[in-house]
Amino acid sequence: MDKFDYTYKAINENERKEVEYIKRQYQPHPQANALERLRKLDNKVKGWAMSLGLVAGVVGILLFGGGLALVLEFAKIAPGIVLCVLGVPPIALAYPLYKKVLARGKAKYGDEILALSEQLLGENKTNE
Repeated sequence: MDKFDYTYKAINENERKEVEYIKRQYQPHPQANALERLRKLDNKVKGWAMSLGLVAGVVGILLFGGGLALVLEFAKIAPGIVLCVLGVPPIALAYPLYKKVLARGKAKYGDEILALSEQLLGENKTNE
């Protein structure tokens, strides 16, 4: 039985460039993978902290604003004051929450981020 052998050859320069582009996407690039991993870890640390801080702040502002609207527009003073008071703690705790979550993320992923940074920069850990 004969073996079927097929090879693809690009007809022109544009097709050749396209084939090379597709080929590069599937080849391993350890430097690019390390940089990509570094970016993902950095975004994970900062993004999670920023998201929680923003959610806390926005919830607090909405509660506070709702209370102000009740007092100023509808003359409902007691429920308005209660809503304003309920909105103050999330506003006040938004930044400390951000800092705490950021510090926790740095502690959790800091060693790996530093190791990847040193690897990408070509630095050695033993600088004696």
